[in-house]
Amino acid sequence: MDLLKSLVEFAQKSKAAAFGLVMAALLFIGGPHYAPGVIPELPKEWAWAPWFVLVFCGALLGISVLLGGAWLLWRAVRGVYRWVAARGKLEDDEVRFLLTLGKATDHTIYLGRLALSNPGHSALEFQSTADKLTRRGLINRNPWDNDICSLTVAGRGRTLQLQREMGASKPRPLRKGDWVRHHESGRAMRVAQTPNAIGLAVDAASVPVICEWHEADGQIARSPFHPDALERIDSPQ
Repeated sequence: MDLLKSLVEFAQKSKAAAFGLVMAALLFIGGPHYAPGVIPELPKEWAWAPWFVLVFCGALLGISVLLGGAWLLWRAVRGVYRWVAARGKLEDDEVRFLLTLGKATDHTIYLGRLALSNPGHSALEFQSTADKLTRRGLINRNPWDNDICSLTVAGRGRTLQLQREMGASKPRPLRKGDWVRHHESGRAMRVAQTPNAIGLAVDAASVPVICEWHEADGQIARSPFHPDALERIDSPQ
């Protein structure tokens, strides 16, 4: 496709000169018949020249039109492919990559640094994922350094959609007054205090909550529990 692009650019540059030569050839061919006083007839030994110029430059203009049409068709096909691919089902590695980009500063990441911060994955794996997302039109690769990736407009839209889907699938954080059951002991308890209740700006799903329950002697006991160790229930019965 780079060759086609180069040919189109060459044809575009030559088109103006070719058009001018075609018009001049037509004048020399038809001028002596329609305006003999203005355009004299060429000598017989040069009579072939206007026809040669007409055929050669006309062919050049025709090629220019064909190449331009082929380039536009290629861009249209590529655009349709990217439009369909950008909305197609993403693989797990593509989803993780987009979500990582969505959290990054300026939505830009460096693949080498990403590989260093994820020891279980190689740089080649991340490059392969980036290649797939580039073909989908969801990320851009820096022309000077292919390891620098950033979200395209379509990529930002798809990443936002993924973030919303993940947010909708997350369970509601525990609140004060919720009844819960401890997975290991089976004890029913009530949430007495949450991180947000004491003014902590943290992810509620990752910080323990204070739960309370009644002991056998009637005393109220309290203890912190991680949300993952608890199951929300409707009532203690």
